[in-house]
Amino acid sequence: MKKFICVLIILLILVSCGGNAVENNTKKDESTAAIDTTAEELRDNVPAMTFGGEIINILENDRSNQNMVKSQIFSTGENGDLINDAIYRRNINIEDRFDIKLNVTLSTSAGTAVQRAVLADDDTYDLVNERIQDIKGVLSKNMLINLKTLPYVDFSMPWWDQRATKDFSIANKLFINISASDLTATQHTWLVSFNKVLMDDVQMEYPYQLVRDGKWTIDKFYSMIMEINPRDLDGDGIMNEKDFWGLGNEYYNTCVMLSGAGERMFRKDADDIPFVSMNTARAVDVLDKVFDIVLNKNITLTAQHYTKYTNSYYEVIYPAYMEDRMLFYMTGMHAITDFRDMASDFGIVPIPKFDELQDDYYNTMTIYGVMVQGVPITISNDKFEMMGAFLEVLACESYKTVVPAYYEVTLKNKILRDDESVEMLDIISKTRIFDLGYIYNWGGALDLYQTLTGKNSRDFVSEYMKIEARIITAMEKDIESIIGE
Repeated sequence: MKKFICVLIILLILVSCGGNAVENNTKKDESTAAIDTTAEELRDNVPAMTFGGEIINILENDRSNQNMVKSQIFSTGENGDLINDAIYRRNINIEDRFDIKLNVTLSTSAGTAVQRAVLADDDTYDLVNERIQDIKGVLSKNMLINLKTLPYVDFSMPWWDQRATKDFSIANKLFINISASDLTATQHTWLVSFNKVLMDDVQMEYPYQLVRDGKWTIDKFYSMIMEINPRDLDGDGIMNEKDFWGLGNEYYNTCVMLSGAGERMFRKDADDIPFVSMNTARAVDVLDKVFDIVLNKNITLTAQHYTKYTNSYYEVIYPAYMEDRMLFYMTGMHAITDFRDMASDFGIVPIPKFDELQDDYYNTMTIYGVMVQGVPITISNDKFEMMGAFLEVLACESYKTVVPAYYEVTLKNKILRDDESVEMLDIISKTRIFDLGYIYNWGGALDLYQTLTGKNSRDFVSEYMKIEARIITAMEKDIESIIGE
């Protein structure tokens, strides 16, 4: 019964997550009120209409070579896979309802393809689903419409990610967003996985109660890593991929832990205009603690340090974790699905807070995996109404059918192995945040943290000052373009 209740909670908050996230570290954001919606009342407000067999042309990032949900919209038919079949049936229902046809093209360079089409004034594509990493060029060149101008789309509804809707906007304009049709937002939300066997060996308490009590902090995280005693197993005097580690890591995790501590590269003022917030006293204090962990080569196994391997994640980090040679692994939900055959039990918790005074947990995502939706500015006028109706119904129907299918797969395959981890996923989903620095990377803001980590350097302030003017210039250029658009 406990798991059943937790699952229901997750399904109701998955894409309406983030209502409690904040723009500062002391005051809760109450701008997004919870929507009281029962299962029987879950319906869109799009009126009855048909479009005479019109085709909606969708360009989507090709994920066919990835070991996770491979598409948000594309499906050629039912094949017994629960998620694929839910996507296919949803698509058929929408096509029948509006008398339309979905034409989905998969591309490994969807962002580039959209740029080419827009520059050529080509209206081939009506919708693009692309990774954040690869859609930045389209965004910076104002090649997408303001989604708030589409008819029928109601971003207050639970099938739209409430935090993304707020965090992605600039000057109250919204060019990309995440809906329930996009499972990658959950798959690539970052978390901390821990090995229960290793904790049991030293009689260490699982961190679930620490999370509940608001005491899951960077200091506690660090102390548990040290308590497990990372060490040289083969006695060669060098800590390498064959040894015993406290944390499995990658350069990106410096940014993840900074976000988890409630810091933002860019915040927004009362007019929804971004400003730089990287070089604050608190941010520097947070980075000092993060660097204590991620730069310590005696406790932290970092994927990028092992370039001799074809894929250091699968060939170095995964084996260490699955062979009980690593206590923690900071990664996305997508990696957890790879641990379904792991012999030892594991659990998941949010990214740790900075300290107990921090009001909530914050879990960001990776731009290298999360996909967003956008409508090219070349969309023909006669498709405008159809696109609004389609996106709203796509989001609503996904919320009711595809999202439950995804969680059914996740839970029935026992990827999450205890009720506490289901509870933690609830917390992680509700506290997901987005930072414009991840999306636009103005002046190399995002790159700075990863570069410092790669150089094993703690010299954030001086390195930041070298590029501060460049960051501000790049940000202001895009803001000016957006406001004048």
